[in-house]
Amino acid sequence: MAFYGFSRPWIGTLDITTGTYSNVARCSSGMSTSITPNFSSASLYADDRQKIKVDEFLNATVELGVDEVPISFANVLFGHTVTGGTEVSNADDRGSFVGYGFIAANMKETGKTYRACFLHKVQFNEGADNYTTKGETLTFNTPVLNATAFALENGVWRTKSPEFSTKADADAWIQEMFGVVQPVTPSIELDNDTASVNVGDTVTIAATTVPEDATVTWVSADTTIATVNDGVITGVAAGTTTITASIEVGEQVYNATCTVTVAGV
Repeated sequence: MAFYGFSRPWIGTLDITTGTYSNVARCSSGMSTSITPNFSSASLYADDRQKIKVDEFLNATVELGVDEVPISFANVLFGHTVTGGTEVSNADDRGSFVGYGFIAANMKETGKTYRACFLHKVQFNEGADNYTTKGETLTFNTPVLNATAFALENGVWRTKSPEFSTKADADAWIQEMFGVVQPVTPSIELDNDTASVNVGDTVTIAATTVPEDATVTWVSADTTIATVNDGVITGVAAGTTTITASIEVGEQVYNATCTVTVAGV
């Protein structure tokens, strides 16, 4: 894989008792990141050769380069006291455990894809603050945050997503890892947008709704041609009319229609 992009770092405070995350938000704009697993190794030698080698995961060294660290993250990441825009650093400050997710772009022969990475338990340390006087050449100094990633009680420390065709899908996957409930867009669809029926006969159309438990209201534009009851259409007289299925979610009405042609006998 040829990864060439890094974007959308997400941070969320980890409750180590419940394993849930809160205060989930994007942490500025990402510039770079690196993750280096660290292992404890032991070897067993016998008969003048190495017979067994065991590697156990200890933690991972993490670096995160961003364009800035918003002051709103100073308490979560570093334990600093933030009051009214003033940030105070104390010798005893310690950052909270957080989840950390980001997106990497991947170029393949078949095209560009996106893959997200999620570190379940991370503790950040404050990096160096660099300031340079302005000379003939402008130099941008951006923060690099250092962190350590730890394994959860079940041993999991990192999860990587499937490949996605869009960055939005990868972004949604990260939020799902944090337990963020995605807003549901209400909708209604009919299995057919046209239907035919003879006078005196019936034909049924079905509605699929989001949310699934939404109540569907059925209306015929001309009951002298066709009537409808819970999706069952009855032909009354030859002609054409429109059947409308509706749901109401949050005072907003969503519709789907079916054109019905009734043939005379």
